[in-house]
Order: sequence, then structure tokens, then C-alpha cells
Amino acid sequence: MHRVIVRRRLLCSITKLMPPPLIDFAAEGRHRELEEWCQRSNTLQPLDLNIRDHLGNTALIHASSLGSVRSVNSATSEGIPKHQALREQATVAQDRLPAHLVECFAESVGSLIEHGADANARGQDGATALAWASIVGHPPIAHSLLEAGADVDQADDNGNTALMNAVRWAHADAPFGAYQAVAFFLVENGADTKCKNVHGESAESILTSRLKDEEDEEMRLAELANILQLGQ
Repeated sequence: MHRVIVRRRLLCSITKLMPPPLIDFAAEGRHRELEEWCQRSNTLQPLDLNIRDHLGNTALIHASSLGSVRSVNSATSEGIPKHQALREQATVAQDRLPAHLVECFAESVGSLIEHGADANARGQDGATALAWASIVGHPPIAHSLLEAGADVDQADDNGNTALMNAVRWAHADAPFGAYQAVAFFLVENGADTKCKNVHGESAESILTSRLKDEEDEEMRLAELANILQLGQ
């Protein structure tokens, strides 16, 4: 009897650590399976579309990050500083993923929103789906989230907004105009260009610092500067 109880408790503990199927579908870009799961939420047995993984991230957050949430967490678990892991993931998210997989992530975001997933749910470190869409520089996903009512100025635990992310992580290897388009959507929806994070940085100051330090990115960053001026 004692062994049975111990086994049940062990199984319960393992189950809690295992990600729900919906999370796996979203994190791996498996749109067809995700859509089937979402449709089940409209049956007589509703399912929680805002279910979270063990770190507090929802399926919408995973899909909006193009699977980057898991990649970043895997890197940090191996001792890589989070800032470095984020920069590497921002660089490779769209550049190295197959186009059809990127599209599957975008379709997954659409399905989750359509079926009622919370666009403002805060996940690990307080980051939202919009925050991640800005980190990886995906305009259609950012636009979909804003259309679904995502708070354009919602900050993470360090006070970083989606606009700060778009300005900080914009890079030359991204699809042409990707981060600029994300920034434009954010500013068009009223993003505050002057609000500051816990380090006293604003989207404007982050961009100003990058313009001074990264001469090879001057043209690309200047385009972002023009977009930020629209929000003043």
C-alpha cells in the first residue's frame, strides 16, 4: 500500500513538470494539432487555452516567440547569460527557421486568439506575447496581438516594454524592415517612447546609445529613429 501511494505521488510530481499538449503544439509550431485542440475548447468539455507551463508561460507566449522561449531557457540553463541568449535568439529566430514553420507559428497565434486566449497574459519574468513578438521581430504576430487588445505599454518585471524590445534587438540579419514594422505598429497604437525601465532606459535612449556605438547599423537604426518621432 505504501509503495502504491509513493508511486502515485511520484507520478503526480512528474505530470506537473510535463508541459500540457497545447504548450508543446504552440512551442513547436504544430499548428494543425493546436487548432484541433483549440476547437475542442468549444465543445461540451471546455479546455483552458491560457494554461501555463512550469515557468508560467502560456501557449500564446510560446507561439508568439517563434519557439524562442524554450531556446532561451535551454541556453540559460547551460550557463549562458540571458542577455546573450536573447540576442542570439533574436538573430536566428526568423533568419534560420524554415519559412513554413514561421508561418505555422503565426497561424497558431491566430488560432489561439480566435478561440479566446488572453493576449495580455504575463509569463516568465512578466513578459507577454507582444513582448516576445517584438524580441523576435515578427510584424504580423505583433499586429494580430494588438488587434486582439494587447496592452501596447505593458512592461515586464524589469520595466521593458515591447517598443524597447523592438529597438534593442533590431539587427541586420532580420528580414528587411521587420523590426521597423513592429515598431511602427506599436507607435501607431500609442506606445510611449519616453517611459523608462528599472535601469532608467527608454526606447529613445536605447536607440540613441545604439546609434553612437553601432556605426555599421546606422541606416537601419535611423529608420527606427524616424518611427519613434511619430510617437512624439
